[in-house]
Amino acid sequence: MEVKKEKAEFDFEEFKNKAIDDMKAGKSLTGKDRFFTPLMKEFLEVALEREMTSHMALCIEDSENQNRRNGKSSKIVQSPMGSFELEIPRDREGSFDPQIVKKRQTVLNASLDNKILGLYGLGMSYQDIVSHLKEMYDFDVSPGIISAVTDKLLPLIAEWRSRPLEAVYPIFWMGCILRAVITVKLSLRFFIIY
Repeated sequence: MEVKKEKAEFDFEEFKNKAIDDMKAGKSLTGKDRFFTPLMKEFLEVALEREMTSHMALCIEDSENQNRRNGKSSKIVQSPMGSFELEIPRDREGSFDPQIVKKRQTVLNASLDNKILGLYGLGMSYQDIVSHLKEMYDFDVSPGIISAVTDKLLPLIAEWRSRPLEAVYPIFWMGCILRAVITVKLSLRFFIIY
């Protein structure tokens, strides 16, 4: 018995009406299970289909190549708009390498590493970073992943600490500020502020 999943079509009018109703009610449109999540899912699936079509066109040009489409695989993807299941097209040879959502990529935030490094640089502990990412972006990230990302910094920190110091460091000392003020009689007065 073969069970075939039927893909629900994205209804833009329904999406628009729900989004307007939620905005009027003061609800957030982003986050887990909110309205921008299905829009992002639809966009990514269409983009992946276009990539597969382009890949198949290249395969068909080569007469000896027997590569064809081979259904779809699905994976859970996390984004700032929430988690969703993304269906990715496959080919028989496994040579399709999607660019918009790469193989084994489960997080759609390219700057996530930079955010983790920024939080680490501010002195936050691994557990604080995990809590912050869960609260702000609804990402479930383990402290081990945070550690792996911050380990990228260690060679840079070591390099910075062992850099040669400059021979001269210029220092500019400002003893006071001269402030010009126009008085009521339209005369110019100068004040020195220490």
